[in-house]
Amino acid sequence: MTNLERPGRLGAPDRQHHGTEKPVTIRPFEPADAPRVTELVHRAYAELGDRGLNFTAVDQDVATTLRRASAEASRGALREEGVVATMTLSLPRRKLSSDSLRKPDCRDACG
Repeated sequence: MTNLERPGRLGAPDRQHHGTEKPVTIRPFEPADAPRVTELVHRAYAELGDRGLNFTAVDQDVATTLRRASAEASRGALREEGVVATMTLSLPRRKLSSDSLRKPDCRDACG
């Protein structure tokens, strides 16, 4: 069984509701979403923080959430109770040619 097939995983059917799940609306991130999104990322990254791993999302403040979500193509997934998930599309900052990736000095070309 893959992660996507396990209950509660992104992309898996919600087996607890048996087809009675609440509708989800996707819309662009709004500044008013930042406090709720901050709570969501804290919960999502808590286990990694407990392991001592250094991720910004473990303890970022609302201002950091607002800055990061506003800088990319972020969307919020909403149900009646508010934002329940987020997604962000991040594209490479600059395009590198395949030749520059083959050179031994790629660190200089790759930034």
